[in-house]
Amino acid sequence: MRFELPISPYNDVFINCIESNLLGILIDYDSSFKNLPNFSYGIYVMNRLKHNIHITDGQLQALTQQGSLLLRVYQQPIDFDPYFSVENTFVTAESPIFEIIKNLLKNNYYVFIEVDRFFMPGGYEYSKEHKIHQTCVYGFDDNLNCFLVVEDCVKLGYFDYYSFKYEDFEKSLISLFENKGSISLTAYKLKNQKQFQSNTREALINKLYIMEGSDVPKAVLPKVKYCEFYAGFDNLKEFSNHFESAFHGLNDNYLNQYSVVSKPFQNQLVNINTVNMCYEEGILTYSQKNSLLNLYEESKKNWELYKNNLLKYILVRELTGKKKFEDNTVDLIRNALLENYEIEQQALHSFLSYLK
Repeated sequence: MRFELPISPYNDVFINCIESNLLGILIDYDSSFKNLPNFSYGIYVMNRLKHNIHITDGQLQALTQQGSLLLRVYQQPIDFDPYFSVENTFVTAESPIFEIIKNLLKNNYYVFIEVDRFFMPGGYEYSKEHKIHQTCVYGFDDNLNCFLVVEDCVKLGYFDYYSFKYEDFEKSLISLFENKGSISLTAYKLKNQKQFQSNTREALINKLYIMEGSDVPKAVLPKVKYCEFYAGFDNLKEFSNHFESAFHGLNDNYLNQYSVVSKPFQNQLVNINTVNMCYEEGILTYSQKNSLLNLYEESKKNWELYKNNLLKYILVRELTGKKKFEDNTVDLIRNALLENYEIEQQALHSFLSYLK
């Protein structure tokens, strides 16, 4: 028997393993849901040492080793509550997990469950690294003895259909239960009312005002000892002064910062998609669209340079242990940060003026 629910892998912008797949479910139903990420703001955030605070070299080293002083993007979570009913539970080694998953699927629930990608043949981490994350199960095929999932295990950051053999899935479960008593399972079911509606102009003005003022809700601010949390474009200029030491000081266990260095680039893809959406809806004129796209494309190019050079640094250091940046790489990254400090503020202010 084969059973599957509809889903189209979403790869316009990488968000995370859960939200990207929820978008894939919605987009398969109504393609206009591709615009949903455009209404979530992304803000540059960073922890900085408090002024006039006494901190020992060892304490500073600990902060740096854990990546606490890296530049990051806080992405506002997408609100999926209007579109899905959600059931949360935990399963144990004694639970009839295969039966639970199949029954949920037959009742039109998509199942998100923790798996260990060490046991996913063909995947990047297969037989190399125990990587625990939530996979999206949209069906099963008893003839092929597999669950049907959407995964980015083969090509990191790119979601595609993947057949997860029952025997490999069971190995993953055994590995997980060896380390903890239970694993989480979350089931999502589309609600009857599934239309995408938004007051585009008003919603985007609110989003851009938040980004301009860096008014991040207090609930999301991480508390790091000896540090103050800053949000906004000033972080680009600040990070340009010490990104070398921030990456040099990373402990090998915290070197895997692929998502952190890629997020600013992904943020520009959202900005570009937002501009094109506004033009298609008649909110921006042709000249306004081109003016904004020129700025965001330039910013995207700088973030791509930033991303590629830092990913190269991470890879070389993983393979050779070499920590030093090449001199020309330092200049390239610093200039990219400083240029985008100017470009993105100009783009945001222009976008706001066009929307008002």
